[in-house]
Amino acid sequence: MTKFTARNSIYFALSAPVLIILFIVLIVQANWVNFQNPYITFAITFDLLISSPIIYFLFIRKTKVPHTTIIPIFILGLVVGTYIIPKENQFFLHLFKFWVLPVIELSILFLVIVKARKTIIKFKQAQQHSQDFYSILKVTCSTIVPQKIVPIVATELAMIYYGFIRWKKFHLQENEFSYHKKSSTQILLGAIIMLLLVETFAIHLLVIKWNATVAWILFGLSIYTVLQLIGFLKSLSQRPIVLDDERIYFRYGFMAETIVHYADIESIEIGNKVKDVDKLTKKLSIFGDLDSYNIILKLKQEQKIDGLYGLKKKYTTLLFFVDEKEKFISKVLMGIAKHQQ
Repeated sequence: MTKFTARNSIYFALSAPVLIILFIVLIVQANWVNFQNPYITFAITFDLLISSPIIYFLFIRKTKVPHTTIIPIFILGLVVGTYIIPKENQFFLHLFKFWVLPVIELSILFLVIVKARKTIIKFKQAQQHSQDFYSILKVTCSTIVPQKIVPIVATELAMIYYGFIRWKKFHLQENEFSYHKKSSTQILLGAIIMLLLVETFAIHLLVIKWNATVAWILFGLSIYTVLQLIGFLKSLSQRPIVLDDERIYFRYGFMAETIVHYADIESIEIGNKVKDVDKLTKKLSIFGDLDSYNIILKLKQEQKIDGLYGLKKKYTTLLFFVDEKEKFISKVLMGIAKHQQ
């Protein structure tokens, strides 16, 4: 007997709205639809944007499939409607884009914030070692959106949180270490942000003479990149490197992180030059050779760095920067010694 898993459930549920959308595309392509009739236009728009998502939801409501997987059905219906309905007959489609779509986006953001808050409370009650917002955000997103897009959603929300919401100063605990105060990271990021702003306005003035639409699209993308960098810059001070009894939590803002157990450490030393560099020698900083490091950590076996949008890098030698390097080395050596007893 075949086990009916969550994956089977979502495939089965997807078949109904996809068949509806394919049927609508078929009758439109066969010229069986008179778009001059507003009732028919409304019916097609309603089926694409309302009926299909509702039918999908009815199939998944009692399964473990995240309810937010309904969003791609909305998007599919919106894209199909934009292409198959003549522009002069897209009145109902425009209403949906203008009124319903923003409500959906705000609802998702609200849902994530509420769930993240509940998760934080649970962490505090359980006295977990970390109440780090980005870590909690990833856990929260995994209960709301499909696993494959969790890193993407978490990264985007982290950018908003650290860039615009989180303003409270972070106070380091005894087992937490900063890495942004004495490194070149802040200067590097500041320079990149300034260059982007200057180039954005310069390119905008040039391109707008050729095509105003393209100019504003490029302008929007550049400003969005600047906002991401500002969010990342602020996250550096909010996500320190953390040591506990078993492991070290390495972080580089919300752009990179990895966990190392004391038992897996072969050696750790202060230094800014590696003698034997190979393909498994990696920097924690995403800026590579542009950024500095002052500690070299070598492991007994491969580990992975979780990077931006879920990208991963394997390493056995990790190069990173810590502001209080002597104190950090001392605590790590104490941790290693405890696990060798």
